[in-house]
Amino acid sequence: MDLIGVTWAKARVAVQLARGLSQAEIAQHLHLSIDTVRTHTKRLLVKAGVRSQAALLAKLFATFSGPAGSAVD
Repeated sequence: MDLIGVTWAKARVAVQLARGLSQAEIAQHLHLSIDTVRTHTKRLLVKAGVRSQAALLAKLFATFSGPAGSAVD
C-alpha cells in the first residue's frame, strides 16, 4: 500500500486501528471528533482500494511486516 500523500493525521488513525482500537477509542485517544476519525478511516479505505477496516489492516500489515519469515525490528 502506498502511503505517500497520506496526511500525518490519517497515518495516526491507521496506527491506532492497527493497535486494535475502536473508532471511538481513537477519537478519545487522539483528541479528535468521532466524525473526523470516521472520515480519515473512509479516506484510508479509498486510498488502499479496499472496502473494510479488516481489509485495510491486512493490507497495511502485508505492506509493513516485511518478507514472510523475517523479523522486523
